[in-house]
Amino acid sequence: MRKLILCSLILALGATPAYAKGNSHSGSSSNSGSSHSSSSSNSSSDHSSSSSDSGSNHSSTSTTTTANTSNTDQTNTSTTTDHSNEKKQKELDKRFEDAANLQSTELKNYADELKKSLSSDQQTTPEQSKYYSKLSEMYDKSGDLSSAIQTKEQEIQTNYTNLDSVKKLGELYSKAGNTDVKTLINGHQSHFDTPPVIKDGHTLIPIRGVSESLKADVQWDSTAQTITINRDGTTIVLTVGSNVATINGESVTLDAPSSIMNGRAFVPLR
Repeated sequence: MRKLILCSLILALGATPAYAKGNSHSGSSSNSGSSHSSSSSNSSSDHSSSSSDSGSNHSSTSTTTTANTSNTDQTNTSTTTDHSNEKKQKELDKRFEDAANLQSTELKNYADELKKSLSSDQQTTPEQSKYYSKLSEMYDKSGDLSSAIQTKEQEIQTNYTNLDSVKKLGELYSKAGNTDVKTLINGHQSHFDTPPVIKDGHTLIPIRGVSESLKADVQWDSTAQTITINRDGTTIVLTVGSNVATINGESVTLDAPSSIMNGRAFVPLR
């Protein structure tokens, strides 16, 4: 936003004052020439107008031609990029199809090569999520659970709204013997000073750690035993021991009440 404001000011200073200055200069010339005959004034005015129109039209034509050329260049560049991406995608599809014919002992090295190809692409695309999902399956099949988990995490980072992928990640963690509760925020795992806990069948998360990860403001009222969270115009108020919270004044029922454990406020994940 700051850049937009700065650009607007530069445009105003660069264009408007020059236009005003031109008007002032034109007005002073008109006043000094008022003692001359009317015909001379009109002749000068017509000549000036004709020259101005001719120059304006020439400038406009040149500007239009330049703009059209620029648009054509952009279109050609975009088309070339699209063709290049399409070719690259077809090549990757073919390589993943070939992996189906490999033995499990060959899969890891083949998956490593495919992963290098994906990592070299700096753009994040929907196809990457699909490819990382397939890579994770290949690593899992080869017995490399560590790489399977890592590539599944990369998949979720490119598309963190896919809950099936999150569920599969949990299964891979369990398969690797890692049963700790983990929290993902926008696809990235968050680490808090106090880990999430499971109480009476409900997952509880430390509200301050999660809120700070989301750049939200958290206020604790020890007298009223309430937690107030503010972010982007949304206000959430939770009361310790109650399973009812308010979001911008509207009551919402939670799966479990908020609670205090080890000096930290916890709230249910749902």
